[in-house]
Amino acid sequence: MPEETIPSLQYATPIQRPSGRIWASALILLGGLALVGFGGCFCIAIMMIVERTGFNGQPTTLPISSGDRILLIVFGALAAACFVTAIMLIYLGTKALLRIARS
Repeated sequence: MPEETIPSLQYATPIQRPSGRIWASALILLGGLALVGFGGCFCIAIMMIVERTGFNGQPTTLPISSGDRILLIVFGALAAACFVTAIMLIYLGTKALLRIARS
């Protein structure tokens, strides 16, 4: 019995899926959301310094010292850096995911 060969179809090629790019974009988005959380932690620290509240919730009546003012500036700069970087990462991750979805 002769063996029949099935002709191959030229148009039936498997679709290449960019799965690595999808995961990278998703992790960029996750990193942006994590930076929003870190920025919020710095803002909580700023509120604790300004309100002069300890970790147990009892307020103190001491004035803000110069060390506290420096710490406020540092925490404010770190919070701003976290939020700006988070905005950039969320924008880039969303842009990359939309580019993959459209292709």
